[in-house]
Amino acid sequence: MMNPINSLFGERLEYIPNSELHVTPTKKHVRAPTLHRLGIQAFLPLLVEGRAICLHPLVCKGFNADFDGDQMAVHVPLSLEAQAEARLLMFSHMTLLSPTIGDPISAPTQDMLSGLYVLTSGNRRGSPLWLRWRLDQRVIAAREAPIEIHYESLGTYYEIYAHYLIVLMAERPTQVFHNKVIDGTAMKRLISRFIDHYGIGYTSHILDQVKTLGFRQATAASISLGIDDLLTIPSKRWLVQDAEQQSFILEKHHHYGNVHAVEKLRQSIEIWYATSEYLRQEMTPNFRMTDPFNPVHIMSFSGARGNASQVHQLVDTGYLTCRLVEVVQHIVVRRTDCGTVRGISVSPRSGMMADRIFIQTLIGRVLADDIYIGSRCIATRNQDIGVGLVNRFITFRAQPISIRTPFTCRSTSWICQLCYGRSPAHDDLVELGEAVGIIAGQSIGEPGTQLTLRTFHTGGVFTGGTAEHVRAPSNGKIKFNEDLVHPTRTRHGHPAFLCSRDLKWNPKMAPYISAKRKGIHITNLTRTARFLSEACDLVFDAASRGKQFLIVGTKNKEADSVAWAAIRARCHYVNKKWLGGMLTNWSTTETRLHKFRDLRTEQKTGGLNRLPKRDAAMLKRQLSHLQTYLGGIKYMTGLPDIVIIVDQHEEYTALQECITLGIPTICLIDTNCDPDLADISIPANDDAISSIRLIPNKLVFAICEGRSGYIRNP
Repeated sequence: MMNPINSLFGERLEYIPNSELHVTPTKKHVRAPTLHRLGIQAFLPLLVEGRAICLHPLVCKGFNADFDGDQMAVHVPLSLEAQAEARLLMFSHMTLLSPTIGDPISAPTQDMLSGLYVLTSGNRRGSPLWLRWRLDQRVIAAREAPIEIHYESLGTYYEIYAHYLIVLMAERPTQVFHNKVIDGTAMKRLISRFIDHYGIGYTSHILDQVKTLGFRQATAASISLGIDDLLTIPSKRWLVQDAEQQSFILEKHHHYGNVHAVEKLRQSIEIWYATSEYLRQEMTPNFRMTDPFNPVHIMSFSGARGNASQVHQLVDTGYLTCRLVEVVQHIVVRRTDCGTVRGISVSPRSGMMADRIFIQTLIGRVLADDIYIGSRCIATRNQDIGVGLVNRFITFRAQPISIRTPFTCRSTSWICQLCYGRSPAHDDLVELGEAVGIIAGQSIGEPGTQLTLRTFHTGGVFTGGTAEHVRAPSNGKIKFNEDLVHPTRTRHGHPAFLCSRDLKWNPKMAPYISAKRKGIHITNLTRTARFLSEACDLVFDAASRGKQFLIVGTKNKEADSVAWAAIRARCHYVNKKWLGGMLTNWSTTETRLHKFRDLRTEQKTGGLNRLPKRDAAMLKRQLSHLQTYLGGIKYMTGLPDIVIIVDQHEEYTALQECITLGIPTICLIDTNCDPDLADISIPANDDAISSIRLIPNKLVFAICEGRSGYIRNP
């Protein structure tokens, strides 16, 4: 077989299999599935012994290849045109950047990366490998100053005279490096800097040497994993004891009836989840303080290995790629300029976009208008935007910046070069004839196969010890009223009884019940009228003093009535869903309200329409979500003075928050409620539409009367 690459350049060979060609023949290797263009790459062949293809480790990421039996097809381009295409467009050293976002894709991984991580982590005395010197100075110093290797042998530290990564750039002594530990993220940034300063050709030569350096250092470090390397933090014991103590206290509260079973389950899961999260956060500093060269720490935090989660590939995403390509395969760059004068305005000062997103949005685009700072023009129309120009925009605080995008291109079935901008694959303006539609479809579909589905078991220790059966606290028999049950059968044919309504009622409601007929409790309307009168007097007095009210009712049948009554009385209301902590965690709610008001202002002024389509869609979804849950309290500037709850049983969380904060409450209570929880409890049927409309309307009328008096006598 053939060795498809000896280096990322591909060296000219003495042996030429086809004597008719006057140049070294190229071979194209294809690994299925070809989800993006990097699944097909060209190499210079080298005949080797054996029946396996020897593949360069840095191109495996582009192929998404590993060494567990993968197969590759070998294609031989015969014509001179096909040979030229393979050499100019498909050579492996031309595919260092991802065609999706432009990040380096041919980067050291696994053993190479762990070796570089150990090499650049600094020695035991804390002396860094890289200093803020120029390369020519550092190369001279490296020949005189010893650099310590970070592994031990028989208690002796080896010292060598080496220059490592710095010698790779000795021919270009102009770059300044910072003291930095090389992990996966730092390596990608370093490769990007190499490409920006020295081009793809010289960078591929550097990467070939970095690969060799990483393997050599990984071999010298001899990283292995043993049971003793799995360290346990000292605080784990008392953290687990504290969690067990909290669970024991919670169990006692549940036994005495202070905590509901559902609430007990939720709090238990929160206790153990918080404990596991704290342990996870403490692992990193524990590794760094005890043994920074622990193999688990090196493999996990260098980015070499460490994903122990169960991985399921989303195979359906491959079919998504096919469908996307069918839709956009006709979109090709056919002209240099379509002549459009439209553009999308991007501004970092609007508060809607972070600096990182602002930079990513601008880099690679083309300006639609000239940029002026005062009377000085710092950038002209149709100028492509690079890192230097973005830094100038940030320095001079230029805004707004109008850029050209494919959405503003005047063409219908193709796209122009300036509206598309730079190609991420080679960091230059896209070339004419580039099939950008197919590239876009592949870029969307290909990452889907790399996604992972993780099932987080948040129950942890608690759910593992759940009892297999539940014991009743006392002996007895359950008797059902014959008028309320009807004989029926389950779907398996077993005999059963069907209840016509809920049989639960609270014994504390006995004074509020006048009679019981056929299992139905009839409310004492005299008490209802008396407590309703007290509530009307309370809200009238509060409204006459300018107090604020909040009406809560989230059941579907009462949502519209609650909203109508609250708007009529100019009160705040919640009629969709009560978000936990809406009052007790008021600082968070206030932050969400500020965000909601800002988004509403941006929408009214048309600011959302000037953003890129993806960002605008995301912000509109946020606005719709906030409108649904916070639309009734968008003008609330502080905690309410009185809260009116339509259904105490349904809005139990809201009632508990009011009790915690000491806010007076007025509640409609049915026979399954506790009348002692609210300040004023109005007995009524909270399932009847007429009851839901009548009582809140009486309260709203009293509020309106009180507000009119407050306006007349401020």
